[in-house]
Amino acid sequence: MVKLKSAKIKSQLVAGVDSSTQSCKIQIVDTATGEIVRQGQAKHPNGSIIHPKHWIDALELAIKEADGIDDILALSVAGQQHGLILLDKDGSVIRPALLWNETLSAPAAEQLVTQKGAKYWAKTVGLVPVASFTVAKLRYLANTEPENIKKIQAVCLPHDYITWRLQGCGSKADGLKPNFSKLITDRSDASGTGYFDSVKNQYRLDILDLALKGLIDVNKIILPKIIHKNQTAGKVGSPWSKTNNILIGAGAGDNAAGAFGLHLAEDEISLSLGTSGTVCTISKKQVFDPTGITAGFADLTGNFLPLVCTLNCAKVLNTITNLLNVNFQEFDNLANRAVEGSQGLTLIPYFDGERTPNRPLAKGSLLEITNSNLLPENIARATVEGILLSQKDGVDAIRQHMTNLNQIKLIGGITKQQSISKIAPSILGCKIVLPEAAEYVALGAARQAAWVANKKSDPPVWVINYLAKFDGTLDEKLVKRYDILKNNKSLNEK
Repeated sequence: MVKLKSAKIKSQLVAGVDSSTQSCKIQIVDTATGEIVRQGQAKHPNGSIIHPKHWIDALELAIKEADGIDDILALSVAGQQHGLILLDKDGSVIRPALLWNETLSAPAAEQLVTQKGAKYWAKTVGLVPVASFTVAKLRYLANTEPENIKKIQAVCLPHDYITWRLQGCGSKADGLKPNFSKLITDRSDASGTGYFDSVKNQYRLDILDLALKGLIDVNKIILPKIIHKNQTAGKVGSPWSKTNNILIGAGAGDNAAGAFGLHLAEDEISLSLGTSGTVCTISKKQVFDPTGITAGFADLTGNFLPLVCTLNCAKVLNTITNLLNVNFQEFDNLANRAVEGSQGLTLIPYFDGERTPNRPLAKGSLLEITNSNLLPENIARATVEGILLSQKDGVDAIRQHMTNLNQIKLIGGITKQQSISKIAPSILGCKIVLPEAAEYVALGAARQAAWVANKKSDPPVWVINYLAKFDGTLDEKLVKRYDILKNNKSLNEK
């Protein structure tokens, strides 16, 4: 699916945009096959509080690198979830956007949970507020910047804002029209705000009012219109396109777009191993988890996307390779040389605290050390086992809401390590399939755009190529040892 296709072949084309925390990527693909014809990308500035103009600048550069979009039929945008953008009556951004990774909102999230209780939040909006969710950011600003709250005309998310700007809308200060009727979103991204009911598919203005502490009449705040599946948000406007014929899809949150790009099914789990770990599946029913471990997000097809995040993944691998003074291939060789269970050596990978389980003050631990097992190969394998055992907590949380699990699709940067995919089945206890490396968020957005363009009842089906498949039997002894040691808080939460 991700093979670059010859540009000489005449095809019907669509584009998918992935506006992530780190960068903007655009992939222009063949609507029939999903093959990439051309692509472009540009970096975003680092940080957790960013002005949205940087995303627009990066999108312009990415489109330019991809040789423009005038020959495409449709485009959809997938974006990082939860980021808060406030617009005034003239369409200007009131203050830089608070992104999902901003932690100043943690006390505000605690306030909201204390006021209503975790069960209320889970039952009402499918999630329990933490710092990353939009509703907590609104409360944080109500606490600290009430003057900015009173300026609000519209509230939106990153992908909503980019879709709005692509239609030629914007601030009067930039010579554009702030046409708020063109502010569009989808239920997948809205489901991560904390003030949207994805069962009834409607905003909860009472929760919005709670978050804003009554500082403004929420009935006068413009929230993006929810459109669904392959509905059209509008058309790409000037100066983005000369044709004025390019359709724009609803777009999606990045997690939902990634699942859509992977063609994730109800009997499958997607496990993404990047800087952090993300575990999700497709469900026909909403998940209500008052522990807050599983977020009951929506997907972009009308179903739901139960999702769990863990904090410690690729950074742990990087830290240990540096400690051992080896490159990634040498690390793999070491890990593959060690016996299963690393001769008892156990790594608890809570290097940055942990979200699943919720232990923000936890520290990493290398445990059960003896004179005979403290060897480079055991340290390497214990690292792989520790990372995967940590992800198993997320997988097990998702499994509680599944009736049948057929396989796990393993994606993300560190799946390039052969030791990860080989060891995974004995820890996760099921078949592991390794899709080829691809930008699945951008491809998911492109697949939605193709659905918009073809106007069919079902989305297009594109071939997913798999590099390998692994089977294994759960190592119950290893899992039990890890569970005992990770729960010894006197060791890892001093």
